[in-house]
Amino acid sequence: DYSILFTSYYLNARKSADRKGALEAAYKGSSHSILTSGLILACVPYVMKLALTDPMISAILSSLSIGAAAILIIILFLLPGVLAAIDPILRKR
Repeated sequence: DYSILFTSYYLNARKSADRKGALEAAYKGSSHSILTSGLILACVPYVMKLALTDPMISAILSSLSIGAAAILIIILFLLPGVLAAIDPILRKR
C-alpha cells in the first residue's frame, strides 16, 4: 500500500513537473502517512516482543518488526530511484 501511495503521488505530480519535482511532491505528499503507519508497524511488534516471554511469539513479533522496517526503508529510499529510472516507460503509458 505504501508503494501505491507514493507512486500515485509521483504520477500525479509528474503530469506537471519534471522527475525531480515529482519526486519531491511525492515525498511531501506521502511521507507523513508512510512514516506514521510504517513506524507503528515496526515499533509496536518490537515493544511487544520485549514484553513477552514466549520465545515463539517473540520470534514472530521480531520478524514482523524487521519486515516492516525493511519495507519502510525500501519504499522511502529504493522506490524513488526505481520510479525515476523507469520514468520514460511510465510517461509512454
